[in-house]
Amino acid sequence: MMISKYFLFGLLLNEAAAFTAVTHSSLAFTPRSHTAADSSGSALQAVSVEKTKHTLYYVESINQIKDGKPQWSEEIDAYTLTNSKGVKVTGMPRGANLCDLTLGDTNYVWENKAGGAYYGPFSNSFPLSRGLILNGGVRFAAVTAEHGLYYDTDWEMSTDVSGEGEASIIFRIQDTMEQRFKVKDPFSVGQFNRADGAQSTTATGRMTKYPVTNMIFIFRITLKDDEDFVRLSMTVENPTRKSCNAEAWVPMTFPIDKNSQILSRQVTRWRRDEWWNGFVPNVINWADINTFSDDPKVDFNKPLSWPKSGIFYDFPHKQGLYHGCTIDKPGKGIVYYAPEGKPHYTKMWGWGNPDNFVREEAEKNDPLAAGRPATEYYEPWSSGFNFAFFQTAEFKPMTRYNWEIALVPVPDGLENSKSLEEKLEVVDNYIDARIESLSTVADVTETLIE
Repeated sequence: MMISKYFLFGLLLNEAAAFTAVTHSSLAFTPRSHTAADSSGSALQAVSVEKTKHTLYYVESINQIKDGKPQWSEEIDAYTLTNSKGVKVTGMPRGANLCDLTLGDTNYVWENKAGGAYYGPFSNSFPLSRGLILNGGVRFAAVTAEHGLYYDTDWEMSTDVSGEGEASIIFRIQDTMEQRFKVKDPFSVGQFNRADGAQSTTATGRMTKYPVTNMIFIFRITLKDDEDFVRLSMTVENPTRKSCNAEAWVPMTFPIDKNSQILSRQVTRWRRDEWWNGFVPNVINWADINTFSDDPKVDFNKPLSWPKSGIFYDFPHKQGLYHGCTIDKPGKGIVYYAPEGKPHYTKMWGWGNPDNFVREEAEKNDPLAAGRPATEYYEPWSSGFNFAFFQTAEFKPMTRYNWEIALVPVPDGLENSKSLEEKLEVVDNYIDARIESLSTVADVTETLIE
């Protein structure tokens, strides 16, 4: 199915504007900072809050990534929430990152323990001239496409135990001129200067597509004592008297192996980028996608069986209640749950078949892929407002926007011996068994700031 790109942009823009205002307020909280003395769970606090550390691992350059051995490490302050269901979730301020989600002995989010290094410097592939570094986890990407402006900045971090039977870790940052100066790196140009939908630009300066917004971005991680999943709440507040255009995404990294499969009931997807597997139509029924390749090794349901790294988008928005994958531990998987009342958007990134990857060639010709880590992950992105990278959403004056998702580990029943449909039925049943609680995950909201 081939369609005009102009029709496609029009349809997607209409979808992106489809959510409507609601009357109830979101994100009411009373932050409380904890010290080490607060860390033990008292009889009155069902979810324990512990001040901890999280370790980040590094290598000197991308040429050392293949060795799989970190050369040095860094300890970052963090908080860990634990409940009686055996769920443990850790958040650190570096990039507003949920860096560990453990159920039993399994961490369901990817950590780059082999060591990362900045890649793609001065390529205009990422917002900062120094490039991107991959630490793993689940983050809030604020202001721009491609991981946001503040992926290696320490956000303000606090905790909240005011809710009965629950606790939260909260990250906050405001996109001000002062905050941008703290990045201490020239911003990129090229695609970060082009207007939405434009093929070129005559703009001078840097980051002209994304001027300073003065908006506030808040990432809230909540664990309830009676739930075996984690709630995420993402808020964008525009406290100014003018509209701002920006992006807000949640990139998630899940550990995978060659057998890992994507878990989703999505019917239709969009291949926007012409550089990415041009033999696949722009808009496609996902059930037919493997028929477009002559290579029997290609399976687009397996991120490590894609011909090369690349991107798909759910079209015209996310369909079904969940999206995720089976992970590198036998029988296990993780999905993110989101309600279907308002349009909700998913971007998919996969590194593709490792046998087809040559780092030296990627460094010259494909900066987005040059930093492929030593261990593998699949990366879905969630947004309540942006349907694609470099397509901004309007955030109205004196208005608060919010969307929520839940990270749901599936601890068994997803063995490789089962067909994909059988695995999806396992996830369907797992979600259905928790739907009373999951149905309280809030839909996309838009409320006035009083």
